[in-house]
Amino acid sequence: FDAVQAAYARADFLILPSYLEGSAMAVYEAMSFGLPCVVTRETGSVVTDGLDGFVSPAGDRDALTGILE
Repeated sequence: FDAVQAAYARADFLILPSYLEGSAMAVYEAMSFGLPCVVTRETGSVVTDGLDGFVSPAGDRDALTGILE
């Protein structure tokens, strides 16, 4: 678990573009470290678009690229 905590501590944000997730634990973990998250609606997360991260349409590379830029 220490390695996971260290990885989150080094990160600037979490990107999890997915077509299907139940409710991704990685998003909750990243948010607990204060990281903004870039996800898709299908990630099943609690990210509020523009507030604590961004929500991109699944499979939309242009939208994801725009968010990252």
